[in-house]
Amino acid sequence: MSHEAGPADIQPPADPAAAPGVRAQLLATEHWSLLASRSTTQGEVLTRISMFLTFTSASLLSVALVGNATHFSDAFRAFALTILSIDVLVGLLTHVRVMSVGMEDLMYVIAMNRLRAAYVDLDPGVAPYLMAGFTDDEEGAKRTYYFSAVGGTSARWQAAAWCSWARSTPH
Repeated sequence: MSHEAGPADIQPPADPAAAPGVRAQLLATEHWSLLASRSTTQGEVLTRISMFLTFTSASLLSVALVGNATHFSDAFRAFALTILSIDVLVGLLTHVRVMSVGMEDLMYVIAMNRLRAAYVDLDPGVAPYLMAGFTDDEEGAKRTYYFSAVGGTSARWQAAAWCSWARSTPH
């Protein structure tokens, strides 16, 4: 007869001072898992967009070549309509996936913000050093996506930096 460990069987750590360190390790592991998932998802959608653009380019080129070879006859019109309809379908499916990935990305950002909040709970002194947000609300998501751009300050700062660079560059 085997006995599977359940929540009641889990023993607390012998040294209570070690618990925050263990919590930090578990949080970091989950953080890296979320980062890897987010990266994989972003890579997948960028590949999908690249494939769509390649397919569209190839289909437009083939429509042009067939049009030239058939002198734009009725057969060309049927061919072009078929190819361009497939392009529209692939484009719509790509758009749906890109929008879906946007929502997945927001989910990952919110989850990582929650983990950062747990880091701040473990050590409140780290809060000023976090560039990304550590709240799971809209403001926290904006801070993570745009870092210091919340309120538009980053855009003004970047514009000022660009103007400074442009003035210092010899013409």
